[in-house]
Amino acid sequence: MFKITNHQNVKSITKELLNYLLVADSEFKKELANKICMACEKYAPTKKWHVDTVIKTLTLSEGYVKEEYISQVITVVATNPSLHQYAVVRSYYAMKENLNQVGMVQLGVWLLGEFGEMLVNGSAKDPDGNTITVDENEILSLIRGILDEHARKGERSDTIICWVLTALSKLTIRLSKSF
Repeated sequence: MFKITNHQNVKSITKELLNYLLVADSEFKKELANKICMACEKYAPTKKWHVDTVIKTLTLSEGYVKEEYISQVITVVATNPSLHQYAVVRSYYAMKENLNQVGMVQLGVWLLGEFGEMLVNGSAKDPDGNTITVDENEILSLIRGILDEHARKGERSDTIICWVLTALSKLTIRLSKSF
């Protein structure tokens, strides 16, 4: 797959691979999810497409995406101010629906810590340009849900808890509610 992917066909190939990721056996999902992220890193036609594709992969991959790809998309977002509000909105809603997806939660929690105030202060927009406003209590409820979900898990739960605590410490100075 990776050898035939290039800048011209990356969108169509990753679309097909994401569709296959839905039905792939667990032992194949890990390799496939990471190959999709690798293709995104190398051939993404736009930074926004890269973010969207990695978020979609994270929601479908059952936590198999390597942390290096999560860190890589964090770097893409952090270094492109035009992506800040877009990425926090996309990841917030994806994370709400996928609390059991470790990689999605890692990405979403980091973005929430960095840019969560955009959800609360009305500077975030949906794809149609309409203002999105999320109540601080909804963010706190989501964080509680994440902690509840991942306190019972093994593998990367300590990492999730550390990322959540870091996000909470950032949000305490950016939002009006006291956590």
